[in-house]
Amino acid sequence: MMIPDITVVTPSYRNDFELAVDLCRSLDAHFQARFEHVLIVPRRDLAMFSPLASGHRKILSTEDVLRPRGFRRLPTPTRVRIPGLVDMKLREQWWCAGAGRVSGWVVQQIVKLSAPEFTAAPLLLFVDSDVFLFKDFDTTRFYSGESVKLHRYATGSQLATHQAWYQTALRLLGVTHDAPPMMNYIGNLVAWRREVLLSLRQRLEEVNGLSWWKVIARCRAISEYILYGAYCSAVAQPGTGHVFEDLRLAHSLWTPGTEADIPAVAAAVCDEHVAIHVQSTLPLTIARRRALIGAILAELKLAPAHDTGSVAA
Repeated sequence: MMIPDITVVTPSYRNDFELAVDLCRSLDAHFQARFEHVLIVPRRDLAMFSPLASGHRKILSTEDVLRPRGFRRLPTPTRVRIPGLVDMKLREQWWCAGAGRVSGWVVQQIVKLSAPEFTAAPLLLFVDSDVFLFKDFDTTRFYSGESVKLHRYATGSQLATHQAWYQTALRLLGVTHDAPPMMNYIGNLVAWRREVLLSLRQRLEEVNGLSWWKVIARCRAISEYILYGAYCSAVAQPGTGHVFEDLRLAHSLWTPGTEADIPAVAAAVCDEHVAIHVQSTLPLTIARRRALIGAILAELKLAPAHDTGSVAA
């Protein structure tokens, strides 16, 4: 079997299914590369997501990725709905011997860090369900010569949460010398090198004397993107094959209400952007979300490359 040049990794679940539908169709329409797309979803959602499988896209269950490492999902709800009153999405809860209860947020990070177990591609690209691609691009976007561009920028680096994640990363990596200033490595369409991820996991085990996944599972405040970035900048640089760059390939909408001013949103889309990220927690129905993206593309005088309807359409 031919190894792809790059594997796109997307953890998802049933509440974001229609978002994943649009992501898959936009990815197929615009990513001009020999790529594999791996969707990782809870086992109970496999049947729902199975229509998205193709010759270059496979659907894996979160349980199959994690069960060999001793993780078990706890029988807790992922959504609480009282029509007209409450509609809350809840994270899954897991259990791991030696770590105890593990939130779905941390488990999702462990799934991403497990990527070498389900792909042999040298380059890993992490893309969430709530991203929509609107412009053709290929893997050259991620390279500077032979080096892979690692997304790094200053915005948000002074936030208390990000500082806490950075300090956790330094502790887990055993960095006791003066570390580089905190930078932000969190974003959309973030590319990692598989061999660097493997060496990061080895470092976690050497420093902490535990399996790398238990090291992560024991944390309550951690970011996989900042962990990887801290490893590259404070431990392994310059031998990572990465070059740091403020590489923003997606324009993000995070704050409720900001989506109402379509001209302003469109004006913020830069030439380097190939995608729009509409945060999944924004209070938008799938119809309103699709209409929003359509209006932004119309303002940019771009036409969707495909129908953004449901799988059955």
